[in-house]
Amino acid sequence: MSLRDQLLKSGAATQSQHQRARTEKKKYAKQKKLNPHAKIDDEKSLLNETILQKKERDKALNQQKNAERKEKAIIAEVRQWVKDHAITRTDTTVPYRFAHDHKIKTLYLSQQQIKDIVRGMITIASIDIDQYVLLPSSIALKIAAKMPAAVIVNHCNTEKKIDIPDEDPYAGYDIPDDLIW
Repeated sequence: MSLRDQLLKSGAATQSQHQRARTEKKKYAKQKKLNPHAKIDDEKSLLNETILQKKERDKALNQQKNAERKEKAIIAEVRQWVKDHAITRTDTTVPYRFAHDHKIKTLYLSQQQIKDIVRGMITIASIDIDQYVLLPSSIALKIAAKMPAAVIVNHCNTEKKIDIPDEDPYAGYDIPDDLIW
């Protein structure tokens, strides 16, 4: 008794399933007689497809790695610019408030540094979280070209500089603390 007969007798397979399996087996045998290399060709095409897929995957991975390397190089370059051109904060007695990430931050600076920020000669930049540095506007423009998120406060307008006179006509008047921004 064959396996087919046993499956039919136990009810695990039906007569129609038995007929389909028999015809498929005959078709496969006939194709094998006519073209014995068909299976080899199928295997070669399957192998070629997997090789192409692997090459595409490797290419995408290499592009991703190159993009990550470029980003790291840009960050390193910006960090070097900040390290080389950072302006030290002297006489830090006057608070200067600015918005960063929808929060108001405060830096204590000198009155002259605040004037330079307002004039657009100095900018505030941040590379690390909550670490702010003062930079000349020329360097800040270079940094903004490479990494725009690093420049926080930049009042520099390349077309027109704001000219605030050194002598303030309202210097004799006291400004309430709640009005200093």
